[in-house]
Amino acid sequence: MSVINNMLKNIDQRQTAQRNQQSGGVDIPPVRDYHDVLFKVLSVLLAIVLIFTAYLYLPFAQAPQVSSDTAETAHAGNNSQPIEIAQTKITPVIKPLKQLSENNTDAKAAHINADAQKELAQAQSNNALLNQPKEIAIQQQSKDKATLISKTVSFADKVANSAEVNGSVETKNSTHAKSITPAEQPSVENKLVKTLSVKQTKAQRIAQQLKRAKQALEFALYDDAINDLTAILKTQPEHIEARNLLAATYFQQQDVLMAQQLLVAGIKINPEVVQWRVMLSKILIMQQEYDGVLKLLIAELEPQANVEFWVLKGTAAQNAQQHQIALASFTQLTQLQPQQAKWWLALATSKDALGEFADAKHLYKVALDLGGLNAVMTQHALQRLVVLKEAV
Repeated sequence: MSVINNMLKNIDQRQTAQRNQQSGGVDIPPVRDYHDVLFKVLSVLLAIVLIFTAYLYLPFAQAPQVSSDTAETAHAGNNSQPIEIAQTKITPVIKPLKQLSENNTDAKAAHINADAQKELAQAQSNNALLNQPKEIAIQQQSKDKATLISKTVSFADKVANSAEVNGSVETKNSTHAKSITPAEQPSVENKLVKTLSVKQTKAQRIAQQLKRAKQALEFALYDDAINDLTAILKTQPEHIEARNLLAATYFQQQDVLMAQQLLVAGIKINPEVVQWRVMLSKILIMQQEYDGVLKLLIAELEPQANVEFWVLKGTAAQNAQQHQIALASFTQLTQLQPQQAKWWLALATSKDALGEFADAKHLYKVALDLGGLNAVMTQHALQRLVVLKEAV
C-alpha cells in the first residue's frame, strides 16, 4: 500500500510541477490561426458582394415582367449564381479547417467547428437575403401603384377645381358683358373702325383691279380685262362699272349672249340701275325686240333717264308703232339737245304718223333749217313736205 501511495504522490507532484511550469514558468506564444482569419475575411467580403448585388437588382425588380415563368427562371438563375459562388469559396476553406481540426486538440477543433457553423449560418442568412428582392420588388410595385393612383386622384381634383374656376370666370365675364355701361362702348366703336378699315382695304383692292382692267382694255388685252372684272364681280356683284365694262367687252368680242346674260343677272340683283337697262336695250334693239326695250325702260326710271334712255325708248316706240310714247321721248330729246336736227325729224315723223300734219310740216321745216342731217334724212324730210303740202 505504501508503494501505491508513493506512486500516487509522485504523480501528483509531477502534475503539480507541470501545471506550475505551464502557468508561470515558461511563456508560450499564442498560435495565430491564419486560416481562421482568412475564412472570416472572405465571409465578410462575400456578404458585402451579396448585399451590393441585391442593391443593384432592386431597380430591375420594379420593371414590368415580360412573363411570370421567364421572370422566375431569371430570378432563380440570379439567386443560384451567388449561392454557387459562395459554396465554391466556402468549400476550399472548410476542407483545410477539417484537416487542421483533426491535427489540433479537441478544444481547438470544437472552437473551429463552432466558427464554421457560424459562417455557414451567415451564408444561409445571405442566401435568405438573396430571396428577398422578389418580395421587395412586389411590395415596391404595390407602393408605386398606390402613389400613381394617389397622383391621378390629385390631378383629377386639380382639373375639377380648374374647371370650376374657369366656369366661375366665364360666368363673371358673361355678367360683366351683360352689364356694359355706356362708358365701355369705345370697344364696340373700335370694332366698327376695324371693319371699316377692312372694307376700305377691300375697296382699294377692287379699285386696283378695275384700273388694271381699264388699262388692259386700252391695249386690247381682253382676256386679262375679263379676268380682273370677273374677280371684281365675284367679290362685289353689285359693282355697276365693272359689270358694264365686262358686258361691253363680251359684246365687243361678239359674245352677245354672254353680255346679255350678264346684264340680266345684274338687273335681278339691283333693278334700279339704269345703265344696265340701257345697255341691254341696245342689244335688244339690234335683235329688233322693241317690246322688250319698252319693258326695260319703264316710266318709274324716267327721273333718272339720260339721253341714251330717251333715244332707245323713242326708237323702240316708233318701231313698235307706239307713237305717243315716241312723242314723249323725242320731246324730251329736243329739250335736252335743241340743236340736234335729228330729234326734230324724229318728232315730226311721229306727228306725221298720228295724223297731226300741220305740226309735222312745221317740224320737218325746223329739222331742215337746223341742218346736219344726212342725205337719207334730208330726202325723207323733203318728200314728206311735198306730200303734206298737197294734203294740206
